[in-house]
Amino acid sequence: MEFELRTKFSMILSLLLLFLLIFSFRCSDNDNPTGPMDAAKFEIRADDLSIYSGGRMQLNAILTNSDGSTTDVTPQTLWSNSPALVGTIDGNGLFTAINNVIGIETIRAEYGSEVTTVDVEVTRRAGFLGVSPVLASVQSGDDLQFMAAVTFQDGSEGLATDKVAWSVSPGVAASIEGNGLLKTIPGMTGIETVQASYHGLIANSEVEIQLQHPSRFDMVEIPAGVFEMGDDNGLDDEKPAHEVFVSAFEIGRYEVTNAEYARYLTEAFARSEIRHEHGFISKGKPPFLFVGLSKIDAPEFGEQVIVFVPGGLVDEGRFEALAGYENRPVASLHWFGATAFCDFYGLRLPTEAEWEKACRGGLQLEYGTEDGTISGDLANLAGTGGKDIFETDAPVGSFPPNPFGIYDMTGNVSEFIFDLYDAEYYQNSPSVDPSGRPGPVTIENLIWIIRGGRWNSSPQEARAARRAIIDEPHPNAGVSAWSGIRVVRALP
Repeated sequence: MEFELRTKFSMILSLLLLFLLIFSFRCSDNDNPTGPMDAAKFEIRADDLSIYSGGRMQLNAILTNSDGSTTDVTPQTLWSNSPALVGTIDGNGLFTAINNVIGIETIRAEYGSEVTTVDVEVTRRAGFLGVSPVLASVQSGDDLQFMAAVTFQDGSEGLATDKVAWSVSPGVAASIEGNGLLKTIPGMTGIETVQASYHGLIANSEVEIQLQHPSRFDMVEIPAGVFEMGDDNGLDDEKPAHEVFVSAFEIGRYEVTNAEYARYLTEAFARSEIRHEHGFISKGKPPFLFVGLSKIDAPEFGEQVIVFVPGGLVDEGRFEALAGYENRPVASLHWFGATAFCDFYGLRLPTEAEWEKACRGGLQLEYGTEDGTISGDLANLAGTGGKDIFETDAPVGSFPPNPFGIYDMTGNVSEFIFDLYDAEYYQNSPSVDPSGRPGPVTIENLIWIIRGGRWNSSPQEARAARRAIIDEPHPNAGVSAWSGIRVVRALP
């Protein structure tokens, strides 16, 4: 009897052990699956399947069951990538892109019998990020478009306005959209900081919002309307004379002065927007990184008029216009220097159409003077006589304004234009707000337009229709001793 009981007990114990063994095997099988029996989908998910070189991206393996539920099986998944030339992936699905290498990697995820793949693109990495404007002012209720530019590790540049992550702080008086459009809140004022982030880089701008549009410059409003642009009796590139409608805009009453440019240099230098070395000013952030902007110590161009005053322990240093030169128009500039100045403040250079309309004073004048004629009492051109007692440039506003109330549209210094030169542009230009800039600007093989003549120009060279040019093959060779800046702002 006792033997039978032991035998039965042994059999029961053996069955229990067998059951536990089977159960353990099934549990082990769940930990290391040969493939889910009820899986409806197995896929790799990520926030984005594009990453810059040197960056990291977390991939997740997601199992969707037949009942619609999902399970993250990333740690239990076997990960691999091919051809393994531009990145690596670890056992937890973390993909690391190799620095300075671009291309496509195919990521493979294996979970038991389930297998799936995705392609990950490794793109160029940005080494520098710049935004514009940097210091801007706007009226409450108006919009302000921000732009972002990057310089990649290979030295190439591009716009990234719709790719960066935009934010605004404190966000009391404005919000910002994903395309960089700042929308101010009517009736709200204050200082807002706009931030752009891209590839781990950050760039900031400051915006002053007031009830009435604040401006650092004395501006004149030019009403919308039609005028006749060009001159059938002029040079070939001035023909044909044609009617053009120009929308309303504001333009600087005066040419930008040495004092105003020195203030810009100081503000830009403090924010690393420019570089200064031996009197040579170059760009410190994209676009046009390291391209020459201007010279402040240029004896080959005449007298030194702007100097750098080194700072101390808490001061970056500052730029100053020398006594007697503060109110003279800034020169010794490249087109890039004029453009960078405008961009910094959220302004721009005038188009040819805007400049010529403003110059003609609303009366189709031949010259941008008080009455459209030329004399030593009306403009600073070659020679002296009358009010023109100046051998070179004169303090801005030394001669009477034109009928719009704008000074020195003829003579003193020539003025850079937003457009790029095309000798045949007038033959097929648009009749509404023409702008002769076909697309993004590169730094080579461009022809710059200057208008209005200068202190050593003849009357013929200073006509309202005259299209003078600077044609330099090298981006740093076009610094002009007699070309300056007049700012423009489009009106809402």
